[in-house]
Amino acid sequence: MSDYFDPYDADRPLRLTCSCGVHANEAEHAAAQAILAAEAAYRVGCGLVRLALPERLHAAVHSWLPEAVCLALPDYHAIPADPAAAQAAAEQILLAARDSDALLMGPGLSRGEGAEVLLGLLFGALRRPHARAKGTEAPALTPPPIVLDADALNYL
Repeated sequence: MSDYFDPYDADRPLRLTCSCGVHANEAEHAAAQAILAAEAAYRVGCGLVRLALPERLHAAVHSWLPEAVCLALPDYHAIPADPAAAQAAAEQILLAARDSDALLMGPGLSRGEGAEVLLGLLFGALRRPHARAKGTEAPALTPPPIVLDADALNYL
């Protein structure tokens, strides 16, 4: 197994980027799922947890986990009507993932069309790690280990 993982550097804290989301009527559940994912990451030793989730959930997450870094994304149900928003959200997540030790996708994401568009852009970029994501301006990415959970599994 050690061939698959870089040696752990105890002097540098682990960094996780978690792409969470919400459909319009599931805000409370999505915030709770983001909080649970972040708490689990902190418990296993992550020093920096970034949560990519709609901006309207930031207050709820920060009231519980003020140390978490929140990346402001548009509400996913609005993304199909605005392809530029999907592209910007994917680029923001990919840039955060570049500086992460792991990428978690799925908690609270929902099964809406906007989430599908966003995951399509992300999977496309992560499948071709040395090429740019189709439709994005994000630079080439060597992806960190990826954990797919919850609704992200529905898109495989």
